[in-house]
Amino acid sequence: LKDSRKANASAVESFLQLRGCRLGPVLFDMSMYRMANGGLTPHPKLVGEDPEMTVEWPMLLLYDEANQSDFVAAFDERYALEDQLQMMFPEDRHVEWDEQGKYVWKRLAAYLEFYPEGSDTTSMFRVDNAAPMVEVLRDLCLP
Repeated sequence: LKDSRKANASAVESFLQLRGCRLGPVLFDMSMYRMANGGLTPHPKLVGEDPEMTVEWPMLLLYDEANQSDFVAAFDERYALEDQLQMMFPEDRHVEWDEQGKYVWKRLAAYLEFYPEGSDTTSMFRVDNAAPMVEVLRDLCLP
């Protein structure tokens, strides 16, 4: 099992390099999300067959002002972030911690943390929620 995880990690890195995308140091301890990931620490994984192969990313969404977070075990990079946000924050229903009803998918701004070229500290940029994540992540070094 350990060898298959190493092989998957190597295959993912090679696949991402073709797009100029790299994986940098992990920013958060993801061990608490193992249960949502079959008992394994979350990592990106390849799915599908050539030429339709793509990456499913573990995604941690942080809502600083509400001191809340969500974990998505496998986000298909062919979809836009707004697709996920529509399911999580529909207009007709609010999450229990959103007492003011501020968190509605079409009102949310998302920022992606990444490592700028040659840097060991991260920066953030605002994500186009309507763009497929494969386009958003291109040419980035990601934690």
